[in-house]
Amino acid sequence: MDEALAKKCKSKIWKYRLKRSGKKRDKLRNDIYLLMKDDITGWIMGYLKGKTHVPMEEIISHSWDCFLYCLKRYKFNRGIGIPNHFYKYTGFFLQMNPLYQVKEPGRIDWDIAINETTKTEIDKTNLLTVYDQLGELKTFRSMLPEDYYVPFDDAFLSLSPALKDRVYRETECPLTQTKYKESKKLFKIVIDFLLRK
Repeated sequence: MDEALAKKCKSKIWKYRLKRSGKKRDKLRNDIYLLMKDDITGWIMGYLKGKTHVPMEEIISHSWDCFLYCLKRYKFNRGIGIPNHFYKYTGFFLQMNPLYQVKEPGRIDWDIAINETTKTEIDKTNLLTVYDQLGELKTFRSMLPEDYYVPFDDAFLSLSPALKDRVYRETECPLTQTKYKESKKLFKIVIDFLLRK
């Protein structure tokens, strides 16, 4: 963020704080966000680079929540510049948000997956079946060479109905593009079979 933009943002934040409520205050807040959106999304992407995969649409969407978090905590009397404050508090926001928790590339925490199933409302017979299926998936994955962990986990996550859970990490995989795609396709069939049997 250049100095001229930082001054403009600071001036608008000052005006925003002086307004108690109403449409003018909301418009000021929205204007400030539009001025800072590119910087905030850039900081989020910089924080996540090489750590975890989040689609760009979600980063842009969460940049609003991040902006509100930073704006609420900005104090004029501390003498901290706008870019420094927003950059630092963007990091705090990301550390608190589970969506942005750093994960080891190509790794699903299978223990968490098994524990999460106990939180859903499933009768005991079905729960034992789910445990068996997840156990089989975990065993199958552990027998694979490490190079195939990423396509296996991506295939597993691609079966999720929630789009945000689906990932495509071909660049993080040591396999060639063709091998990654073929492996992922085969793993989907295997996972589907093990879950349905």
